[in-house]
Amino acid sequence: LLVAGGVGAALGIIFSKDTTADAAKSSGADAGADADAGDDASTTDIPASDNTEGTTIDPFPIAEETPITPEEYVKEDVALEILKKVLPTYTDSAQSDALDFILNDDEFVYDWDGLASTPIDTDAQLHFIQRYTAATIYISTDGEDWDNDEGWMGRMNVCTWYGVGCDETGRVTSLSLSDNNLNGPFPADLNVLGNVHTIELHKNRLSGELPSSLYEMNQLKVLYLDDNELEGEISDEIGQMIMLEKLTLNDN
Repeated sequence: LLVAGGVGAALGIIFSKDTTADAAKSSGADAGADADAGDDASTTDIPASDNTEGTTIDPFPIAEETPITPEEYVKEDVALEILKKVLPTYTDSAQSDALDFILNDDEFVYDWDGLASTPIDTDAQLHFIQRYTAATIYISTDGEDWDNDEGWMGRMNVCTWYGVGCDETGRVTSLSLSDNNLNGPFPADLNVLGNVHTIELHKNRLSGELPSSLYEMNQLKVLYLDDNELEGEISDEIGQMIMLEKLTLNDN
């Protein structure tokens, strides 16, 4: 279904002898023995055409731009289909930028065949969702200005990125980015990381209201959000977070 990898062959120009043109040239030479020598010299390197009068053949034609093949659209279709199923919404620019990063700039090798299979390969989906969510967090909170963004948006597994903790199966279980100059709205897609039990984002500049999707994180035990710029009221939906043991919201 999918084609991956770069084109490894170099392009070259192959010149072959045109026997038809040679024969025509020989015939023309016999018929035009009286022709001026200067005329012969001016036309020697250009083969004659039997069909189109006055046509000049360019020995070095400029290759036309290769059209985008249908296969190049497959990855985006597959990615969007997955995101529609797992995300609360897909509307903001950070989400769009994160998807663009994954499709065009990310050096991580995704299992697109597994993502496109039926049923979908669970490991392939795990890697895709975790990297997409992490990319959204990075972009929406001005990741390039973080105090420490070691590993983020790089080719290695997200479990090696600064502040990301994982279990033995490679599932993200914690996000510890406190006092790291995160600036922007609280990431709405965090709930997609269903195995996370600890979020430490205190002492940053997170702003706006907490998204309703946060209250769906029923595995969360620790949520530190103090010393930010958050506002609004805490929804009654927080009662869904049945595992929550520690919550800090002061100094917002």
